[in-house]
Amino acid sequence: MNVDALLIGITSDRFAALSRGREVNPFEKRVRKVLDFIRTLDKEDKVEIRKIEDPFGPSVEDQELEVLFVTENLLFNALKVNSLRQPKGMKPLDIFVVPLLRAENGGILSSTRIRTKKINENGTIAH
Repeated sequence: MNVDALLIGITSDRFAALSRGREVNPFEKRVRKVLDFIRTLDKEDKVEIRKIEDPFGPSVEDQELEVLFVTENLLFNALKVNSLRQPKGMKPLDIFVVPLLRAENGGILSSTRIRTKKINENGTIAH
């Protein structure tokens, strides 16, 4: 797949707190982590980051979008996006499901588990 541009949605602090019901890293830190990763790919010029204030972000309004990447736990939202696009006469998005990464003990590699020091950023169990 040739990528002309990649739009990455990152939830605002307000929406993250409402939707997750637990502490999350501040928006700026989450953006910085994503940009740090994008820099390792040397693709900064192809990426736009947008703050997301609801479950769907620009995916239900932006006719330029073609593909939606979601983790397996958010597949339902991706299907809902396409059902919301259809009545507007918008083309459905291709959906690519990305598996969640696992820590060495098989649990999900998550910022919550890292922040609570149950695992490190590589998924290694903290001792």
